[in-house]
Amino acid sequence: VVSIASKSLRVGAPLTLAPVVTGAVGEQFWQVVSGTLPAWMKLDARTGLLTGSPTEIGSVTLALQVRDEDGAVGTSAAFTITVTPGLTIAGKAPSYGGRINQLFSMAPVTIGNAQGALSWTMAIGSGMPGGLIYNESNGTLSGRPTNSGTMTANLVVRDASDQATLNVSLNLVIAQELTI
Repeated sequence: VVSIASKSLRVGAPLTLAPVVTGAVGEQFWQVVSGTLPAWMKLDARTGLLTGSPTEIGSVTLALQVRDEDGAVGTSAAFTITVTPGLTIAGKAPSYGGRINQLFSMAPVTIGNAQGALSWTMAIGSGMPGGLIYNESNGTLSGRPTNSGTMTANLVVRDASDQATLNVSLNLVIAQELTI
């Protein structure tokens, strides 16, 4: 007997969906027998585990089949995975400006479709001027920049309800000090 529940999740949220099989002997071999996996979804042929992170809204209806090492076969009823809109940027300036050694503060970007508390992280390799501090609790940058130039801060925001994520790129333009 094979069963797997339908699931709803948002764009950017991780999918981990495991079928339940009873009566199988030894190793199992899984395959999709109805429907087509979207590009973002993977099926582990040994465990039947469906994983991935959806990149677009929509739905897919699938049925899985398992064969055990004795040759017994079981097929799941059709189930549907529905993907709804994920996190969005509701408000963002095209760039944020400042000047060397002048107080700089950037309010966090407004995020839409959030469900629950948001957490922010700076992506590895992001460019951020020296002298600025990144606040992971609210996504703000503040401080007194010590070098000029145009940099991109790549932030990742995740909400607490289903771990939907969104990558946010912020352009920072820090000007030289004024000299007379």
